[in-house]
Amino acid sequence: AHISEFAKLPDHWTGYDGADLVVLCTATATDDFLNRLFGPDAKRRDALVEWVRRGGRLVVSVGEKAQRATELAPLQDLLPFAVNSKNPQRAVPSFPLQWAADFE
Repeated sequence: AHISEFAKLPDHWTGYDGADLVVLCTATATDDFLNRLFGPDAKRRDALVEWVRRGGRLVVSVGEKAQRATELAPLQDLLPFAVNSKNPQRAVPSFPLQWAADFE
């Protein structure tokens, strides 16, 4: 599934239950989408954050909008490390990922 309209994002964490992984690609997101997602009306952002807090997996791609990503303080709270837009790298140092599988 692909959601490019802010109003179509779930406003409760259970709206993400059908997703195994959510990818937030800031390079293709419009400034309006990013401003609304990380702006003062936090209902939809809080739903995403709560889903992640409960074990949901979020991948954030900043790409060419790295500078813009550094300006979105609530986005920084979701990331495992700070975005360095002044010295972009093609690779990042390793950071721990947790994996859990339930096979019964």
